[in-house]
Amino acid sequence: MSPASAFGLLHGLLGECCRLVGLASEEIWSFLESLASRQVQGKATYDFQILVSAAKAGSDRILSLNSRDFERLKLEGLAVVNPLVGL
Repeated sequence: MSPASAFGLLHGLLGECCRLVGLASEEIWSFLESLASRQVQGKATYDFQILVSAAKAGSDRILSLNSRDFERLKLEGLAVVNPLVGL
């Protein structure tokens, strides 16, 4: 799928119902310290940022077709759910 198609799909499905949340500049050092203490590196850094941002937004779960990517990064109170499991 092209980047433009992915954007169109995401925006069409989620653009009106979801708010975007990211880390503020004052939260970055804490985030980097968490990466170091958990020994998170490489592409897992991006997965961890997704989890931290979801927790910041007050989410109790995230949906992912690649839930295995998040297994070692779990945050307390935040479940990672594969929406296709159990279908």
